[in-house]
Amino acid sequence: MRKPLRLFADVREGWSHSSVLRFYSQRISEGFQEQEQELADRYVSPEDSLLLVGGGGVRDAAAWAQRGNPITVTDLSESMVQLARNHLGGERARHHFAAANAVALPFRENFFAHVVFCDGVYCHIPGRALRVRVLRDAARLVKQGCLIVYASWLRPSRASVLPRSFQRLRVWKQWLSGNFSAREPGDARLRRLIPDAKLSRPCFYHYFQGPDEIEHELRETGLRLLDRLGGIWVLKS
Repeated sequence: MRKPLRLFADVREGWSHSSVLRFYSQRISEGFQEQEQELADRYVSPEDSLLLVGGGGVRDAAAWAQRGNPITVTDLSESMVQLARNHLGGERARHHFAAANAVALPFRENFFAHVVFCDGVYCHIPGRALRVRVLRDAARLVKQGCLIVYASWLRPSRASVLPRSFQRLRVWKQWLSGNFSAREPGDARLRRLIPDAKLSRPCFYHYFQGPDEIEHELRETGLRLLDRLGGIWVLKS
């Protein structure tokens, strides 16, 4: 099995690829989707400070910054962080940028009003225990606010209703195909994030088998589930 750091290195490579950067730079003007806007209006005041974990994709940073929120953008990919920094341009004095791993966020406790795990970030963390630990750690950075988790990558499957022992067969199948990072049903590797990107190594990804699996996992954090819209969950310590 490759160590988690090796898996994260693969993710960093993928999101630093020129084709991926070009793809995300073209999404800047998309703004919030309807569900995102509804949750933002419900839980986040425009003056609240935000940590965007995996926010280098620019769309998220641009949307929150346009709303008025002071933001700190972190991303595994230094290139993605630079993309966000370049776009915000003259507003950079209000915002901060740092390349950082979600597993070891370099901030002090109670530093932000809210922490946002941007789309796909949570699914790139290998193993339920590590994902739960990351959310618990991130909750300590929040002062009286929320954790907003984008975990929209669902893969509904009949296997989700089978006993756990039978679901393990899906893990063995992944091993036979060379995915030795797989430890639970839904673990997979993505080689092509963007059609034009030809990556030397595939990226780890966990596809949840449905919203029930995510909610069960999120409850293990000990955080309170406040809300859910589509593939976005809101938690509070």
